Amino acid sequence: MTWLITLVLSILLFLLGIFYLGNQIYRFGFKKKIYSYLVLFGVFFALVFIFNFITAMLMIIHYMVVWLFNDLLFLIIKKVRKKDFKFYIAGYVTIFFTTIYIIIGIYNVYHVDVTKYTVTSDKLNNNYKIALIADSHLGTTFDADGFDKYLQEILKSKPDMLLIAGDFVDDGTSKEDMVDASKALGKLELPYGVYFVHGNHDKGYYGEKRGFNITNLEEELVKNGVKVLKDESILINDEIYIIGRKDYENRNRTSINDLVKDLDDNKFKIVMDHQPVDYNNETKSETDLVLSGHTHGGQLFPITYLNTTLSDNDLVYGYEKRKNTNFIVTSGISDWEIKMKTGCKSEYVIINVLKEK
Repeated sequence: MTWLITLVLSILLFLLGIFYLGNQIYRFGFKKKIYSYLVLFGVFFALVFIFNFITAMLMIIHYMVVWLFNDLLFLIIKKVRKKDFKFYIAGYVTIFFTTIYIIIGIYNVYHVDVTKYTVTSDKLNNNYKIALIADSHLGTTFDADGFDKYLQEILKSKPDMLLIAGDFVDDGTSKEDMVDASKALGKLELPYGVYFVHGNHDKGYYGEKRGFNITNLEEELVKNGVKVLKDESILINDEIYIIGRKDYENRNRTSINDLVKDLDDNKFKIVMDHQPVDYNNETKSETDLVLSGHTHGGQLFPITYLNTTLSDNDLVYGYEKRKNTNFIVTSGISDWEIKMKTGCKSEYVIINVLKEK
């Protein structure tokens, strides 16, 4: 429902943006208003060709919002100085700064950074380094070869294990990329292996149009040594449980209380849950660390700071601690349809889980 409301609102803002920007571009000195709209549509379709329709639509909305703000600002300035401007300064300022802002957003999507966290526990006898990735949406900003390059970058941190918190693939992922990326995971030599839980996009929303289904994906991952966890847990080194939950969209998934009720409370429990939406229950179950993705860090400013009020998410991005449970949400190593991030960055995460001294 949240995505539907967002989509409808975005379309309405886009249509308003086309009308508003066409009128404002006319103020640059076009002889006929139709020429300003031709320029606007030319730019829009160029953006669709370079990126995609959704990204181009959101770029138009960005220009509209900033342009409207600048028109109001310069109107106030004109009233104060009691003199009109020789040039349409609000328009030039909007185009310059909004374009730079969007370029930064594009850079944030395609440039993958590393974010590090440290968690301590008295349940551990050893220290562990965990690599976390989510939301690769293969084929969106990189293919299987690009994914492999990021894995090699992650290996430089010498993690003990790699956890994949869902949305490994998307509806636009080719079968070839899915297979090759799974093989890249199979080449990793990590002390405690690679673990995977499903995200909402892994199952696919449009049948098998992409050339494979969720069963094929699981088979490729398992074939390459990845442990696929579906409401189950694995004990590592006799002191860490990796608990993988089915995605939140699966209404038949097991409750967190049932998942942990037979586990040893003296051992450190890590929960992989693609969507960060069950914090109250995960806190009550006294799990130690919950890892999620899904939100893409809020994606666009100011949604980054509003997303918990606009959606079911308990946390949009970063770290939070509730009682004895640590929560981490990553913004993702890639992206979905929107080819820019103005409120966050693409990342992989390194978590140092340390024994208390």
